[in-house]
Amino acid sequence: MGIWRDLSESRRREALTGYLFISPWMIGFIVFFLGPIIASLFLSFTRWNIVGDPTWVGLDNYVTIFTEDLRFKKSVEVTLTYSLLYLPLEVMCGIGLAVLMNLKLRGIGIFRTIFYMPSVVPQVAAALVWVWMLNQRYGVINTLLRNVGVNGPNWLGSRITSCPASS
Repeated sequence: MGIWRDLSESRRREALTGYLFISPWMIGFIVFFLGPIIASLFLSFTRWNIVGDPTWVGLDNYVTIFTEDLRFKKSVEVTLTYSLLYLPLEVMCGIGLAVLMNLKLRGIGIFRTIFYMPSVVPQVAAALVWVWMLNQRYGVINTLLRNVGVNGPNWLGSRITSCPASS
């Protein structure tokens, strides 16, 4: 705690505020990243069938995987191929495509539209389905409500129901 004693009161308060701001990230990192890594490392030294308690076997699992497991070599080969070949190619193609999309060429707007359209069309389709379902006169929801004797609201035309209906 020698570092804290050397700081002025305002610097201590500033440092504490900084630690408070990064604490949600640190907690998430420990719980969702570091915790599973440590648990996996511990479990790699045990024999466990998920139902009972883990039994400590030490390095037996590693000896088995390196000497007897026929699938291990193939899985390492696939992982290395993916990591050393496909990932760099994917990054280079993505950067190349981004550079091409930013060139000042005639008709590039059409190409950008065609390229971006698959990410927009599903949201537009979903919005149209919801508008159809929430239609005051012909919508599925109000039709079902009329069948049980309830007069449904104008879902998208009323201040009270438009925000919850569009969320």
